[in-house]
Amino acid sequence: MKTVIAFFIRESRVLKSLKFRIFILMMLVGAIPCIILTESIILNYRSRALSVRTTEAMNQSRILANHLQAAGFLKKSDNETILGELNQLSSIYDGRILLIDGDFLVVSDTYDMSVGKTMISKEIIECMISGSSATVADGKEKYIEFAVPVQNPDTGQTTGVMFMSASTDTIRDSVDIFRRKAWIIIITAAIFVFFISIGISSLLVRPFGRVTKAIVAAQEGFDAELVSIPDYTETEAIMTAFNKLMTDMKVLDDSRQEFVANVSHELKTPLASMKVLADSIRGDDS
Repeated sequence: MKTVIAFFIRESRVLKSLKFRIFILMMLVGAIPCIILTESIILNYRSRALSVRTTEAMNQSRILANHLQAAGFLKKSDNETILGELNQLSSIYDGRILLIDGDFLVVSDTYDMSVGKTMISKEIIECMISGSSATVADGKEKYIEFAVPVQNPDTGQTTGVMFMSASTDTIRDSVDIFRRKAWIIIITAAIFVFFISIGISSLLVRPFGRVTKAIVAAQEGFDAELVSIPDYTETEAIMTAFNKLMTDMKVLDDSRQEFVANVSHELKTPLASMKVLADSIRGDDS
């Protein structure tokens, strides 16, 4: 594969062009940082939004856990006020709330699906034993799950666990909106960078075009004046070497012309004598 790509680059005049490579480099320098910065901002926003949503939901859950502990809801789960608060909290966060007693039995479920069932998970067990909250998010972050202990305020004993799941759909929707707007900005910036790159790449390779013209002009003879293109160190070095070559070639050409002139002069004298002698011989014969 590398051989094919190398052959394609070697045979393509466009890909070998310095102007094209400068253009591509400037496009990459302009686009890649913009994309990285945009994605970093979006990821930071998503992380921050998840953290804030988790903290808010856990604080609300702790307040409600203290309320239902005071009302003895774990032992008597028919308190309409508590049930209404549970449903309201789960509705606010578009999630689900399970209340689990000390025997890991579900005494209340806002979805009315798991009441009376045994609910055991790593987070629930840790929360029940340690009396501290535990948080977990699924791999794709579609929702956040956390367990909040229900504790007796007098003894500090954990009597149950409030297990809640909160949807992150609103955060993901916001991220999608931000990403779409960001890509509009990126595309607009890319178009701007595209034209800037064309202009700058053309400007940067212009001295090399002058080098080419100077070399082409030198093909007409060695009488051209010395050319200096000091735009870059490289072009100055090229023209210095080229001027030295032209000077040496001019000296060599002058020597060649002088040699030809001398030989021609030296040959003219014996030829003239031979011609006179030939004319004399022909005159005598006549």
